[in-house]
Amino acid sequence: MNCVENEVHVIIECPIYDSVRKPLLDYAQSTCQLFVTMSNSEKFNYVFAHQETLMIRFLARTCCNILKCRNNILYNKTNT
Repeated sequence: MNCVENEVHVIIECPIYDSVRKPLLDYAQSTCQLFVTMSNSEKFNYVFAHQETLMIRFLARTCCNILKCRNNILYNKTNT
């Protein structure tokens, strides 16, 4: 996959992090019925602009877990 690893790609699009971001996106969908119809940029803006405490916690947890996953992929590869 040749994609630029920007914020929208990592938080919303990258298939490597699908399971990590699922709770965030599920919660966002529960707060906005139109969430699934938004573009990826709109979804990104929605979760980052949302002021509700639980959304902020979901987002923070997602960012932390994505970083852990990314570091694991990049730096803990075993040589086979």
